[in-house]
Amino acid sequence: MMNLLKRGLIIQGALLVVLVAAALTFGGVQQAVSAVLGSVIFLVSLGAMIWSIFSIIQKKFIALAGLVIVLKYLFLALVLYWMASQPWISFLWVALESGSVAISAAVLTLAAREKI
Repeated sequence: MMNLLKRGLIIQGALLVVLVAAALTFGGVQQAVSAVLGSVIFLVSLGAMIWSIFSIIQKKFIALAGLVIVLKYLFLALVLYWMASQPWISFLWVALESGSVAISAAVLTLAAREKI
């Protein structure tokens, strides 16, 4: 399980590098920063969810894990609202980087499927 998580982080990191390079090439520094912000939002959200799921599976800190899941969406909404109010953030690059999780998930699914 941890090997798949490490692979997922490596794939996500590679996608981040590619999208930041594309943002720098086609849009400039502000768009590259927007792509990095999208990646940070995704990785923090993913980390909170993974910690919560592992805590629930291990039957430790169940109430805290539930609270983390609920608060994660509150903080996510507040961060996205703040980002939407900033004129220098390009939501195209935020969405592209946040949406790159679908590519990572597809690659991980194919990799896990081959091992079964």
